[in-house]
Amino acid sequence: MGDSETALLRREMAKMMAEIKRLQDASALTRAAYDRKVAALEEQIDLLMETIAEQDRRLAKYENPNAPSSTGSMYNAERNAFRKRLAEEEGDGGGPEPKEGAAGRRRGPPEGHEGASHGNRPSRRLRLRLRRCQNCGRGHLAYAAPVTIIANDFPDEGSRRIETVAYVLERGFCRRCGAVSTAPAPGLLPGTSFGPRALGFILEYYAKRSTDATISYYFRALYGFSVSANAVWNARRALKSLLKSAYDGILERISRAAFVQFDESVVRMNGKRGYVWLATAGDATYLVAAPSRAAAVLELHFRGLLDMPAVTDGYAAYGILPVRQRCWVHLLREAEKYAVRNGGDDLSCYRRLLSLYGRIKNRESADSAECLDLEKAVLRIASGYKKGHGFRETLEGAAPHLFTFLRCPGMPPHNNAAELEIRDTVVLHRNVRHHLSEPEGRQVFSVLVSVARTCQKIGMFPRVAVERMIEDPDWRIFKPPDCPERVEQSAHTAIAAPSAAATAATAVAC
Repeated sequence: MGDSETALLRREMAKMMAEIKRLQDASALTRAAYDRKVAALEEQIDLLMETIAEQDRRLAKYENPNAPSSTGSMYNAERNAFRKRLAEEEGDGGGPEPKEGAAGRRRGPPEGHEGASHGNRPSRRLRLRLRRCQNCGRGHLAYAAPVTIIANDFPDEGSRRIETVAYVLERGFCRRCGAVSTAPAPGLLPGTSFGPRALGFILEYYAKRSTDATISYYFRALYGFSVSANAVWNARRALKSLLKSAYDGILERISRAAFVQFDESVVRMNGKRGYVWLATAGDATYLVAAPSRAAAVLELHFRGLLDMPAVTDGYAAYGILPVRQRCWVHLLREAEKYAVRNGGDDLSCYRRLLSLYGRIKNRESADSAECLDLEKAVLRIASGYKKGHGFRETLEGAAPHLFTFLRCPGMPPHNNAAELEIRDTVVLHRNVRHHLSEPEGRQVFSVLVSVARTCQKIGMFPRVAVERMIEDPDWRIFKPPDCPERVEQSAHTAIAAPSAAATAATAVAC
């Protein structure tokens, strides 16, 4: 290899080294530019995040110049700061000293503003004596500072005004057992200042679809007594605690009946789907407001009724009931829908099903053989629908439960009573749904509406039930029946067993 070739290689290598150096410098310049651009973007992102946080903070407040001063409005904060500066400037100029308060004025409503709540100014005071220890019954007491409780109630049955009484309850420390006792207040419930008659007034108007604000208006318009809607809500919460035992007694009353009717309906709970469940039998109605339509609601709230003969619609959750009567009205309504839509075979099957119901709806009883023949007749009608027809499977699954009423005396072939009850309840819910979004609101709704409707069924004013329970907490709306009303469990078992022929003829599908 000559010197010329070596020189050529060296020159080529030098070119390559120069190219590498140029690429390295370009990479360094690109990295620096990249870092500068990233830093600029990060700065912009920080500014945007601060702007977004400020917007979120403003949106979290109710920014309205007409917002009441008690709200956390940003406008109110800015206005209060402005007024404070203005008051300080006026104070420096020799004006009057600013009064206490964030807005440069006194706390509370303006002069002459009546407000929404009653002033709690008692018309009279009653001191209730404490003679003996409520724990050991001895009279060795060291008296302490008394407790004052305000009570608002009608003074008598026909009164047109509400009287405010201040009860001064004596308190004492027992020198023997060390317990602290307080003189009991007559007819007052914890959590509310309303007396028995006023509480009965609230329950009756609530059962007539009145909201808390409407009841507050009635107090002011009819009796000249100003009270806030929140005070009415607190009174309903106190009523729930009082009536809980009566609510449980209603469930016990239904469990003693010969049969029960179930139904459920969808309601709106704070923008979400919720449900009102209802069980009724004779002179008792039991309601449960729940956020779910699952069968677990039955197992949780209606546990004492699950082994009873029941009348239900076609909802699959009722499949856990061993003895049930499928509602004929719901079934015929669905058959009619297909007949109107499709005609032809669907119309013919609907007429046959309607004719069968017309023959048996007024029957009081039938033996097992006749019930089996009726089930077969229903299955023949079901076979008239095309294969794969949705209602055909529904009718085949319902066939074993369509004639339970013929083997359970007094049971109707439909659950119209429960339908009517729950329809009125859903109408009531449209007015009071603002409290159904929370568990306590659903409990208050369930207890109060159940007791009010049961009282109406037995011919008792709900206010009478409230007054009696306050006077005597052990008083019960229902007394135990003289003789058991439920049929024997053996009869239930006979009713519950579907025929083998019907089971073999079709696959049951609810």
